[in-house]
Parts: sequence; C-alpha cells; structure tokens
Amino acid sequence: MGEQGGINEICEALDPNYNMIVGRFGRESTLLKDGHYIKDLSYLNRPLKEIIYIDFEDISVELQKENAILIPKFEGEIDDRNLIDLIPFLERKLLIIKSYLYLYRSCSLSWRCS
Repeated sequence: MGEQGGINEICEALDPNYNMIVGRFGRESTLLKDGHYIKDLSYLNRPLKEIIYIDFEDISVELQKENAILIPKFEGEIDDRNLIDLIPFLERKLLIIKSYLYLYRSCSLSWRCS
C-alpha cells in the first residue's frame, strides 16, 4: 500500500461518513524544497480559512502554519489517541462551517440578510 492508501485508511477510520474530511492529500500533492516536502494549501482552490491541516512536521507546513495542527508522529502504538482526540474539535469546526454556509446561502437567496 502506498502513502495515499495509508491516508485513505486513516481518514476512513476517523470519518467513515465523509462528513469532516473532504480532501485527502499525500506526498504527491506537495512541493519539494531543499530536500523537504512542503504542503502549499493555496493550490487547493478553497478558502484557506476553511482548511485545517494535520501533520507531525513543522517544516512541511511552513507556508500556511496558521492552518496546521501539529501532533506527534504515529509510530504504531496501540494507545496513540492523537487523531482520535482531535475529533471533537473537528466536529465543532464542521458545525461552524456548516452554519456559515447556511447563513451565506440564506442571505444570497433573499434581498437582504438580517
């Protein structure tokens, strides 16, 4: 299984109904800079304020650090809960985004928004 396969497996375990994780980007979606793989979220063509990026290396998120959540690298420990412990935060973030989209759609369908 390649890196993309591992990413899909993790995302499906954390979000089996595809409610929170809408993009899955592995090493093939990076820039190679000075021997390091750098993520550039501007290539996603999405508002950066709606993107949360989870990684274990500070150098790989140097372009959009404000979007990054750094956690320890998963080394296969059965009791590792770093990603699982993020789920409540990600669920709250999803509710905020869905509320914003609902308000945006409501305002755009009416002449005025109060």
